[in-house]
Amino acid sequence: MRLIVILAGAAMGASAFLNWMSMPFAGGFTPWDALRPVLGPDAPLEVWIFAGTFALGALAALVAVLGQASRLITLLAGLAPFAAAFWNQTQANNTLGLVGMNLWDFRQDMGNAVGQMMEIVDIGFFAYWGGAVLLIIAGLSAGGGRRGRRSDVI
Repeated sequence: MRLIVILAGAAMGASAFLNWMSMPFAGGFTPWDALRPVLGPDAPLEVWIFAGTFALGALAALVAVLGQASRLITLLAGLAPFAAAFWNQTQANNTLGLVGMNLWDFRQDMGNAVGQMMEIVDIGFFAYWGGAVLLIIAGLSAGGGRRGRRSDVI
């Protein structure tokens, strides 16, 4: 399980620098390209949360490499991208609520947009979300990445 935590956490951390979308004539898009210009003391909370998800994934991998795999850090690193997506959706819905609209009013158009977007997603997207799912599984599984010892026998 420790190896899975190392690989999944490293994939999440590295996905900040991998292409998430590639278009034939426009090139690729990495999260680092979007985060780099806006990261700073006056950056919005959502930007810090998104950047923190990459750091948590890398931290989970680093802790596992050092031989001290923590189920809590592993689970938090896996849940962070889903929590960030939920937070952003909630913020968007609250903002639309100010003008009397709801995010669900756009569900048909958003479904079409997601369908079209899935045609141009690249390896970074899958590394991020796949790594998050694997970290959740590793964090919930028994053992937490620690090797058994003779003194553990009941």
